[in-house]
Amino acid sequence: MLEVELKAIVSDERQVEKELMKLKPEKVETVSYNDVYFDSRDGLLRSSGRELRVRKISNGHTKIVLTYKDEPFDAQTLSKPEYEVNIDIGDYDNIKHIIQMLGYPVDIEFTKFCRNYYLTYNGKKVLATLVRIPGLESCFIEVESLVKTMNETAGAKENLKNLLAVSGISQSDITTGYYTDLVRASRE
Repeated sequence: MLEVELKAIVSDERQVEKELMKLKPEKVETVSYNDVYFDSRDGLLRSSGRELRVRKISNGHTKIVLTYKDEPFDAQTLSKPEYEVNIDIGDYDNIKHIIQMLGYPVDIEFTKFCRNYYLTYNGKKVLATLVRIPGLESCFIEVESLVKTMNETAGAKENLKNLLAVSGISQSDITTGYYTDLVRASRE
């Protein structure tokens, strides 16, 4: 699957929430994501736009997901092919240790506090997420859709841009900045 994603800075979080609720989401949930990113000592993954992450998802239940994101297939959005494997909760520390023993030390770790809105917009399944990260002043919105083929990515991207617009987000608020880079800069 290919994840087509847009991210934008939110200036009026309450208004965006209202607009998302007008779209009658099938489900809304509050979730925290503790993300641990790994990279080779020479930073090869980050420098090529790839990511290796172990994520602990907490929303009343706990779930562990190992994710590899390949190089971006879209230069405008930095959308990437994504591969995920669920990991048993008891293996959380072990999987992090294995990755480090394979030569990928922890690059950065942070927690995202999110509200997920599961929507159908223009007939397409979309996840819209309002994101807060301690240490960053801005609130963000991510909108994403999964598609099977590269031929579907342009249409998905256009649908996501339209969703942002009806949510009160202007095209100038769209950003391709990675959270990892923003958090890293805020800690320097």
